[in-house]
Amino acid sequence: MTVNKKLPVTIMVATDDKADATIIQNQLQLEFEHLIMTLDEDTRIGAFDEHLPDVLVLAFKSLKRSEQFYLELYRLSGKIHLQPHRTVVLCSKQGVHDAYALCRREVFDDYVMFWPMTHDAPRLRMSVHNALREQRALKRSAPALGEFAQQARRIAELEDLLKQHVAEGSLRLASVDRAVTKAEQDIGSAFDHLHHRAGSFAHNDPHALHHLQEEIERLKQSALNQPFQSVSTAMQPVHQWAAQLQHDYSPHIESARALGALAREVRPRILLVDDDEFVHKIVAHQLDARDYDLSIAGDATEALRMLRNNAPDLVLLDIIMPGVNGLEALRRFRMMPSLTKVPFIMLTGKSEGGVVVESLKSGANDFIAKPFDRATLLAKITRLL
Repeated sequence: MTVNKKLPVTIMVATDDKADATIIQNQLQLEFEHLIMTLDEDTRIGAFDEHLPDVLVLAFKSLKRSEQFYLELYRLSGKIHLQPHRTVVLCSKQGVHDAYALCRREVFDDYVMFWPMTHDAPRLRMSVHNALREQRALKRSAPALGEFAQQARRIAELEDLLKQHVAEGSLRLASVDRAVTKAEQDIGSAFDHLHHRAGSFAHNDPHALHHLQEEIERLKQSALNQPFQSVSTAMQPVHQWAAQLQHDYSPHIESARALGALAREVRPRILLVDDDEFVHKIVAHQLDARDYDLSIAGDATEALRMLRNNAPDLVLLDIIMPGVNGLEALRRFRMMPSLTKVPFIMLTGKSEGGVVVESLKSGANDFIAKPFDRATLLAKITRLL
């Protein structure tokens, strides 16, 4: 890539200082084609929804203001949950440690010490390039580990399914063998009985009796023994096929067992979205850490930010929360492509029956009323996973 060629990506800069806006614009327009500068507080969120930037640069004079704006963006934007993006926050020399802490908590993706300006002016552009690389990596990322584990567990179930069908096939073959043998015996007995009866009626003519008995014996051989022998011969390849099938799939079954064992070591990732710290403790206590990987978001805005990069295997979502309530959050979550197949269990109070119906219409898979016991919670999670 040559430095002189501008990249056809959209960079949005949100700032509260006109002089800083000019400096940042001069830096970024050297390499990026679509640059959106927003100084007006009333139009910033609308600008994000209109332009859907790949990278958002937050250049407010204080880190607190950058964090506040980003939270407002998640709470008020109608499209941020649909637009994958990376965030770069600018900070002063005194704010480096706080900026690091915010990035460490995944509030922002990266930070640049921008004030005072130093000789490392390209650092901002480099940070934007790194953000774009991360963005491209997210778009082409492989399926999540949980998805692999889920499919692996299903593959491991093939062993039981194959054994069941092979056993049923063997029983059916044995049943056919018994039926053929019995039919042969019954028809043979009928011929023997006919042979005996012919003897009782033809004792006045020994020659005729002998001739009749020979005909019966010939008929028995041609009409009975030979056809049944042909049936037995025809059944042999079927028996051989069943034995060969068991022999051939055995090595693959061993691989499926190993895959299933690895899948069982992958803990399903569960996100709890609830503003009540007591509920956090209850759910953490009820979900064994050896079986589940639990993450917690205190509100829907924090959950939206967390889900930007990582989709869980299941979400426990409280309905009544400050700011964006659970019902509105569910609608936004269901619009995110990465969450279309993720099951949601709504956490409800006893008096929220009408909201439960709306939640189910909006895409919830199940609900559980507070206070809930461990057995009920685990049963619902197990069913959906």
